Amino acid sequence: MAIPPFPVILLAAEYEGGSLVEAIWASANALVSRTNAYQTLLDAIAGNEALSPREARIADAAARDLRNHEIAREVELSEAMVKLYLNRIYARLGLANRTELALYMQRSETAELTQSD
Repeated sequence: MAIPPFPVILLAAEYEGGSLVEAIWASANALVSRTNAYQTLLDAIAGNEALSPREARIADAAARDLRNHEIAREVELSEAMVKLYLNRIYARLGLANRTELALYMQRSETAELTQSD
């Protein structure tokens, strides 16, 4: 299946975990449910490089050196979904692996602390 040359956002009234996996594998950039926050939809439309709250939790857990199955348990997702999220995070931030993600998260945290001083 070819990847479309434009972002694809699916808006769903309801969905189950399997639907999300299918949507991502079908080259959707985002699946937004009607119960999601308004900002999530805006970020998806704008292609915002900031991480969503769920992506941030997954990135933080990976940076703490948790394994995929541990992250899955912590954020209440399947291990396959955690892998998909991590790959999306790497692509969005231009990173290659967990080590780069951990360094990125550390730099981001340091920058936030510096800005708040």
